[in-house]
Amino acid sequence: MAVAALLATAYLGLLSSTSLLLVIIVWAFASNDYALEAWAIYLTCAVGYLVLVGASLTHLLPLTDSVLALKKENVRALFGFSLLLEMLLAMVFWLAWTSRRATVGAIAFVAQARIEVERRRALLDEARDELRQARDAARLGRFSGGTVGDYRVDQVIGRGAMGEVYAASTRGGEPVALKVLHPHLIDSPSEVERFVREVNVTAALDSPHVVRVLGTGTAPDGSPFLAMERLVGMDLSELLRAEGRLSLADTVELVNQVAAALTAAEQAKIVHRDVKPQNLFRVDASAGPRWKVLDFGVSRLLEATSSLTQGAIGTPAYMAPEQCRNAAVDHRADVFALSAISYRTLTGRPAFSGPDQFAILYSIVHEQPVRPSELCMLPQDVERVLALGLAKDPARRFQSAAELARALDQAQYNALSDALRARAEALLAELPWGSAPAAEDQPPAGQ
Repeated sequence: MAVAALLATAYLGLLSSTSLLLVIIVWAFASNDYALEAWAIYLTCAVGYLVLVGASLTHLLPLTDSVLALKKENVRALFGFSLLLEMLLAMVFWLAWTSRRATVGAIAFVAQARIEVERRRALLDEARDELRQARDAARLGRFSGGTVGDYRVDQVIGRGAMGEVYAASTRGGEPVALKVLHPHLIDSPSEVERFVREVNVTAALDSPHVVRVLGTGTAPDGSPFLAMERLVGMDLSELLRAEGRLSLADTVELVNQVAAALTAAEQAKIVHRDVKPQNLFRVDASAGPRWKVLDFGVSRLLEATSSLTQGAIGTPAYMAPEQCRNAAVDHRADVFALSAISYRTLTGRPAFSGPDQFAILYSIVHEQPVRPSELCMLPQDVERVLALGLAKDPARRFQSAAELARALDQAQYNALSDALRARAEALLAELPWGSAPAAEDQPPAGQ
């Protein structure tokens, strides 16, 4: 190809556009993986053209005798064109050569990265398998295969700080969930009181969105137990791990149903105080998914104001600012937690996070989360609802879970009332999304 291009150049004329074929040939061969061939082609084209120039200067190939001949010899033009072509050949060869080397290096890097990804995936699969084996082994509890009260006990389906939850059944075969207090907590009056409180509170709430209590009793080792309806489905934390986040419509449905349970608790003058994804369970039912609120073990009756300030109780990422400050709380703390959950389900990330629980608590008290629309597409009214639900001051928050649910239902259609829009804009003017108050505006440490 190089020789043919040189012969064509000699025939048509050294100053003709045919010489550009040499540039194309050099680029094509310098872009491959064969260094010897690339150099051979480049030298053939570069040296070959110089030979033709020499032949022209010695009148073996006069510029006036080619097909595209000049009217008279022009040595100056020949010299300038030759210099330009030689520089072009060298530059094209270098660019093609370095570009190919860079491409090969990038391909090698990607290949190595893919190997590393596959290696880590294999390690992850191995870890998952070990975790699965450990989880399967952990399904056998101290009462598995035995009888507790009137219930036949099967494998463990859940463990928590307070106790184990077993899959069990009545003598008639009705499936139930049996929650048994850990044996080492039997001698702790506060933990027993908390367990009994959960029994009493859950049994007192009449709502399809609160798990039903079927019975209570004492296990053979003296541990109190609570028999509840067995739920089939998954909690919100599992769902978010699987899907990342929820759609706006699914979040509205979640908030509406959880708000119904919290409204029932509010009417009974009960504050849940630990509303979080792990305590919201989506039941798979023929009529469609139904959300239920679990674990009223840390709840308090509003009349028991003296016990409301005995330590900050709850899960840090979903605690209200007044909980973080160890102040008295009411049902508006549950409104804050449900708003934080809505932020998490819509954006795919927690509203408040940090390297440790103290950083999270500080963020809740002093900082505003990232603007939701920077993380996902949302109607502006939904942002306003989240701002009001996450207000630091309980008085500026929605005053009930039902009010939050109604507002979010309207906001999904950008149909929020002008009054709520004005409240949200005033709140965000003082503390915009993604900001923290000035140092002089921050509450003293420890408050």
